[in-house]
Amino acid sequence: MFDYFYFNFDTILSGAMDRFFESSGFLCEERTPWNKKQSPQQINEILEDIWREGRTYREQQLFAECFPFARERDLGVYKDTPVYDIALADEDIRKYKSDPKVPDVQAKIFQHTIKFQVDNMAKILMLLKEIQPQVRVFMVLLPKYKEVEDVEKFYNRTWKAFFMNIIHELKKDFAFELLDFKDYESFSAKKENYRDLTHLGIDGAVKFTEHLSDLLLHQYGLDLLF
Repeated sequence: MFDYFYFNFDTILSGAMDRFFESSGFLCEERTPWNKKQSPQQINEILEDIWREGRTYREQQLFAECFPFARERDLGVYKDTPVYDIALADEDIRKYKSDPKVPDVQAKIFQHTIKFQVDNMAKILMLLKEIQPQVRVFMVLLPKYKEVEDVEKFYNRTWKAFFMNIIHELKKDFAFELLDFKDYESFSAKKENYRDLTHLGIDGAVKFTEHLSDLLLHQYGLDLLF
């Protein structure tokens, strides 16, 4: 989970929608006009509008695996390229500090989205419980780069209370733990842990995963399972 306004955000209603479909394949999502059965030809016509040339070979390959019925591209024009970790640049930090931007999803309340996301979280927790009644669920709030966390604390005073109230209500019906790392400043203050202002880089993800694993094993007793 990325922030206290988690339930207020819906990827499918954002500008990242096309990339989300390409990687996740929610062609039958109920919030889209594609929620009815369609022929491969009809789906191809839809994908033609979304799919753009210039994706990496791996993205093309993943897309083909998810949608084997889709129109085939000439993969001969693509080639594998190494994936490099992107580091958070000092210039990006400077620009943000001089003119901090707060996204609409954090400055506005989308009631329909909140209800939709909370209902789906309950469905996920119910499904996990049905699959394995003894399952232990941990929700994790990841830290953004410290400069961003500091700026957003003003808005998060409201969102945190709102978020925690939702968590409190969910806990009445489901057993899970919330691990909040938003104030994990010994980690978030190090720009080498980030690829941009809000996302961990490869090294940062490894460090955070190791810390989280250690916490789960020793503080929450998961070491008893091994």
